[in-house]
Amino acid sequence: MLGLPLTQFLGPLGQILPTVVVVAVVIALIGRRQLRWRALDAARPWRSALILGGIGAGLVVVTGQLGAMTLAACALLAVELLVGAASGVVMGRLTTLRPHAAAAGKNPETAPRWEARGGAAGLLVFVGLLLVRVAIGVAAHVAGIEFAVSSGTILLLVAANRAGAAAVLGSRTAALEEAPSAPHRAR
Repeated sequence: MLGLPLTQFLGPLGQILPTVVVVAVVIALIGRRQLRWRALDAARPWRSALILGGIGAGLVVVTGQLGAMTLAACALLAVELLVGAASGVVMGRLTTLRPHAAAAGKNPETAPRWEARGGAAGLLVFVGLLLVRVAIGVAAHVAGIEFAVSSGTILLLVAANRAGAAAVLGSRTAALEEAPSAPHRAR
């Protein structure tokens, strides 16, 4: 029993356990960021999208799933990425911005000027995205499109979500820089 690979030892649970762990970690990290005020560095949202996208693409390549790419799998992945980006746009619009209190008296070139918090509504949108992803995964499994069920594609979906939010936050902060007295949520 101790010499068995994890997938044989745990049976079907061993096949989905890595995906469950990845999803739990991503939910915890993004949930924490959604509910707390944090300094808004213009590059940070894009960095997280690039890192998650790189890891997701790497997992797809390393696990040999590129060979499983069919036209249906490509179409499903495109739909997932569009849903992910759209939910990111909504999350970016729901994010509340406020002037960063610690920025006063610091170098205006390097100090963050804004703080951001997605709040409960943004977290609910993210959880909704994950529920849609589960539904897509179940439909893909029933249709025999195993590519769409992998951990790598989940990370690509989250990367698209983060990129959508980053694009909106970038445009909102740029607009606030031009008109700092305007309401922060109205943009």
